[in-house]
Amino acid sequence: MRSHIYIYDAIRTPRGRARQDGGLHDLSPLELMKVLFDALEARSDLDRSRVEDVILGCVTQAGEQAANIGKTSLLFAGWPSSIPGITISRYCSSGLDAINFAALKVGAGQASVALAGGVEMMSRVPMLSDRPTVFTDVELATRCRMLMMGSGADLVASIYGVSRTQADEVALESQRRAARARAEGWFRSIVAVWNPKKGITVEQDECIRPDTTLAELAKLEPSFAGLGATGADALQLAAHPDVGEICHIHTAGNS
Repeated sequence: MRSHIYIYDAIRTPRGRARQDGGLHDLSPLELMKVLFDALEARSDLDRSRVEDVILGCVTQAGEQAANIGKTSLLFAGWPSSIPGITISRYCSSGLDAINFAALKVGAGQASVALAGGVEMMSRVPMLSDRPTVFTDVELATRCRMLMMGSGADLVASIYGVSRTQADEVALESQRRAARARAEGWFRSIVAVWNPKKGITVEQDECIRPDTTLAELAKLEPSFAGLGATGADALQLAAHPDVGEICHIHTAGNS
């Protein structure tokens, strides 16, 4: 086992709005990943021949994100086909676990240099577009006790007594901190996305809204109340009989 494992560089693209009017929407996941492959090589003078594995996290592996995007993205970027690639899913922590697995491989001596990260373009490959029956089949979902993340967040808030106001206050502070961090130049890991052929230039995160107010957040409708009414609430209450009701406090602005 190697006693020291190093992160040599860390980069990311800006976060675009997950809508059709988002700045990155007209790029495919492969095109977006190519930006990072190219930038990583240019920034660190990386010798491709030393890379022994590419591990990417991706939740919805369907459509443009199907067919092992961990491998196809490096091929699309023009990297050697001799480099292996793998795609993993652990839902929201997929990218983080990809990094963990790469570190474990290096530590175990199975690789000396590995690339790891994640990709998810929800404006082009929407959540549940892979049609998992464990979510869409009520009987199967009940047996496996599967819940959408948003419903799970409302359940946690109900168990611990987190109010809508408290959630909005945390969201507001998060927006303020993000705006301050950007103004002070803390996001130096961001690689600008520039595609003249498609007329795309995105240099910073689109999700930071420094002018957000509590009054504006309070106007947003709960995101998961409708899902709860279709059976998610009943499933949660059956699994947690000590919870009297599910409080739907999460919105597009605080979750």
